[in-house]
Order: sequence, then structure tokens, then C-alpha cells
Amino acid sequence: MSEELIDITLNSTNAEKLPSDLAKTILYYWQRDQLATEVGLQRLLEATMLLEPEKTIELMDSLGMPELVIMLKEM
Repeated sequence: MSEELIDITLNSTNAEKLPSDLAKTILYYWQRDQLATEVGLQRLLEATMLLEPEKTIELMDSLGMPELVIMLKEM
């Protein structure tokens, strides 16, 4: 899941929506190979929901995570 979320983040045309502190946090976890941890995934989800909410929800749906899809749609 982390790889797909990274792809959404890096390929987004909405980079200006990503706060620099969140980008630095993601880079920190990436450098330490911790993006697949619970906290790393939370930060990636936060970023992708800011940048590409539709693509994020679509990805979670395709991964079979209906509870997460419901939660993300309520955000």
C-alpha cells in the first residue's frame, strides 16, 4: 500500500497543497524505510487525501478496505 500511496503523492499535480512539514515527515520515514509502518502509512494517507482524495479512496477500495473507504469519505 505504501508504494501506491507514494506514487499518488509523487505524481500529483497538486503539490502546492502539501504542507512542507508533512513532506518533511514523509521524507524522514522514507529515509528510514518506515513508510510501511502504521505511522508512515498514516502520514502517506494524510498527504494523498490532501493531494488526490479521489485516487486515494479508489486505491483503498481496490485493496478491499471498505471501512477505511467510509472513514476517508467522511473526512
